[in-house]
Amino acid sequence: MPDPVSLVAGRRRPKIVLAVHQGFSIRYLMQTEILRTLQEADCRIIVLAQDDSEYLATRYGRERIEYLTIPWDVGRRFANRSRIERALNFIRQYTHRGFVRVSEHHYWIAVRDGNLFRRGPVWWLRHSALRLAILAARRMFALRRLLLWGLSRYVPREHVETIAKIKPDVIVTTSLGTFDYDQYVMRAADQLGIPVISVVLSWDNPTCRGYPGAQPWHVIAWTDEMRRELTDHNDVPADKTSVCGIAHFDPYFRPDPAFDRRRFMEGLGLDPDKRMVLVATKSPNTYAYNSNLGAILGSAVADGRLPADVQVVLRIHPLFYRFREGRFLFMEALDACRRVAEKWPAVHINEPEIQSKKLDYDMREAETVFISRLLRSTDVLVNIYSTMNIEGAIFDVPLVNARIEDAEMHYDAYIDARFDIRIDHDSDHNLRIVNSRGTRVVDDGDALVEAVAAHLADPALDREGREAIVRREAGPNRGGAGRAIGNRIFELACGIVETP
Repeated sequence: MPDPVSLVAGRRRPKIVLAVHQGFSIRYLMQTEILRTLQEADCRIIVLAQDDSEYLATRYGRERIEYLTIPWDVGRRFANRSRIERALNFIRQYTHRGFVRVSEHHYWIAVRDGNLFRRGPVWWLRHSALRLAILAARRMFALRRLLLWGLSRYVPREHVETIAKIKPDVIVTTSLGTFDYDQYVMRAADQLGIPVISVVLSWDNPTCRGYPGAQPWHVIAWTDEMRRELTDHNDVPADKTSVCGIAHFDPYFRPDPAFDRRRFMEGLGLDPDKRMVLVATKSPNTYAYNSNLGAILGSAVADGRLPADVQVVLRIHPLFYRFREGRFLFMEALDACRRVAEKWPAVHINEPEIQSKKLDYDMREAETVFISRLLRSTDVLVNIYSTMNIEGAIFDVPLVNARIEDAEMHYDAYIDARFDIRIDHDSDHNLRIVNSRGTRVVDDGDALVEAVAAHLADPALDREGREAIVRREAGPNRGGAGRAIGNRIFELACGIVETP
């Protein structure tokens, strides 16, 4: 790949907008080498945020970066104005090119939870029409293009005016217009003739978030498998995609000479002479049984079903700390995990360092290094169908996936209707993990204890499957994916600047 400095020698340096929303996209674009690479190339960078840009400026500095805000509430209010847009977006959410299992599951859950067929004949007819539109769009490219064209008509004036004032050469987003914030930024860019580069944020996005809500000019994918999904299910031409790897996984592939397991474990209040079973919890609004997993394993250590030299660490998912109007939404879920740790001596809680009460998932830049050290210290990893399967496999940590929905809930929970543990299992990206034979899937507490015990006794179990997961899911440019993505954005932007 060309050196960034040589690309811009004697040319106008491109003006690049990074459109960020919530902590996930901030983490991916600004806490990896993507941002640093663009800064080193002396690009003119503007961060377009949906929340308080002053907070971001304080956090990330103003060196070669400008900050602007289009509040999330602008888009929310706009989306509520039109029944037609809401109907089109409903169709989009459950449409892909061809049949995608998870889209169908999510559709029927939405029907069930919304009682859409129990509100009388008018509602029944309305949603029957939407259902027919979804089925037809899955089969007909022309209808999917018509859907995209219809959605492109809906753009808040604030987005168009703000982006017009910036006059960027390119806008970078972290979705295909499937996030509420991104879709309006992308549509405004389209109206103004500004190219959009979509850097896909997560491995499930091409199959779990529906059809694109706007048309990207170029898409940067994690892996060849993701590129195939973008083409097969989202109508993104293969020649409009680049495969550059996974930016936030870079520390996992680099040496860590400062790491010392004993000192690291002691710093967490753990016994370095004991083995560690790490439970990577799931977002509490999509899984109500995180604390149950800790209780199952803690009781198994207490009664001898697991060895006495085992300690269980519940790693709390950052979305436990989601807040609204100054109030934490899932404090009950966090308290349930803490109660389990109080009851069972073998169980310990590890909480991420949340940096802000303004942004969900806003963690320190060193968090990925911390996770790499946590995984280097782990003997068995229990998770609930997350990217931790890939991360654990990178470190050759034995994997167990919990498909457990216990009889008892430790707290009152509303589970997001888009999710169900069985649907998680059946999702395309998770089935690749399951079919790799690199993980054990367990459906009850006894099976969980047995799987953990087996892997503690023989860490080499399922190793070939874990190696297959890494080959297929970890992407190229390992250890340098952030720089590769930054260079690719820069290369594409320079081509735009050159074009008359």
